[in-house]
Amino acid sequence: MKLLKIECKKIITHPFLWIVWVTFVLFQLFQIYGYVGNSVMQQNLQNMYTAVLDAGVAPEEAARNAGTEVTATEKEYREAYEDYRSTYGGMYDNLDMMKILEKKQEMYNYHPKGEMQQFLEDNYRKLQFRVEAIRSTEENSYGFYPGNQYKIHSILYGHIWKSLILEGAVLMMLSVLFLMDYERINKTRDIVIATVAGKECMRYKILAGVLCGLFYVLCLLIVTMGCVFYFLPFQKLWKVPVASCMVAEARDQMMYPFITFFRTTEQQYLFFSMIALIGIMLLVAGFTAALQYLLQNSYFTFIGMCILFMGLYIFAYEKTETLLDVIKALMNPAVLYITSGGWFMENSLELSFAGNEFISLAVCGGVVFLLLVLGRRRYLYQDII
Repeated sequence: MKLLKIECKKIITHPFLWIVWVTFVLFQLFQIYGYVGNSVMQQNLQNMYTAVLDAGVAPEEAARNAGTEVTATEKEYREAYEDYRSTYGGMYDNLDMMKILEKKQEMYNYHPKGEMQQFLEDNYRKLQFRVEAIRSTEENSYGFYPGNQYKIHSILYGHIWKSLILEGAVLMMLSVLFLMDYERINKTRDIVIATVAGKECMRYKILAGVLCGLFYVLCLLIVTMGCVFYFLPFQKLWKVPVASCMVAEARDQMMYPFITFFRTTEQQYLFFSMIALIGIMLLVAGFTAALQYLLQNSYFTFIGMCILFMGLYIFAYEKTETLLDVIKALMNPAVLYITSGGWFMENSLELSFAGNEFISLAVCGGVVFLLLVLGRRRYLYQDII
């Protein structure tokens, strides 16, 4: 435990990672200001938030302040909200997920045969049952910022969250590599690896790097989300189901709701997304440690991780039109990054089944663990250089 504290202190007291962290915070603040923080957007959001509350958030809520006199601006936003709700509030009435499947297959020119096509059809039939459940429980009728106009979901999880994933991955890699390569950089490596006990210290370095990396990532997450919800009025919208018609946005040139695999409120969606984010960070930490065990040079490892991610990102778009596409997607962590705006809902064709995010984390975690074991074994039995 004492060694773990010493290793953690090395990172926390070093200015380098704090400089990187502050740089990422400033980037996030700049991004948030552009989306929801500027004065024009602030006034717009506040007026629309008031209009949403006045109309009633939950289906059973009566319109608030009905019949009372309102200002011209409030009346304008109320009318705009009601017009939007009347236009898009009935998206579930004739929603057929099998037709959505057909349209997406035509759009992506994706026409598998046999087992893969049967797999897709089975998934979308299950999604149709989910559509019926949404209608029966009135999840579709909750109020929210007009999705196609304000794009709150894509701002939060399609843009800001993607930045968080990349920034968190960099912080985690630097944190792990800082300690794992500390002895080589300070020219004391030969002394440390001369004994078995010295080599065993690497376990504590990795653990300290992971813990401190998670600390930096969670701090970045707290600051980012704190700023978002400071500027974005959201207090009474946490219980709104993500599957509501009002949350829906145009995706892939199609306008239909976010069909979550189970009832998921905005609050729950944020919580599940944070769990997935932490899982991704642990994958990054594990693979970084495994590669560093093999390469024994933090510069090469960092470059290798960047090249690997770019390769996996490109590889994610290669399709075979067979069940291999499902296996490839589940084993490719870059797919989690690509689909971050559509976690826990119908999104990618091959991953439109419940729990695919956590299955992917588990599968990738197993691969990373195996690589970590092999890398550690090589490290323990290598000759002193």
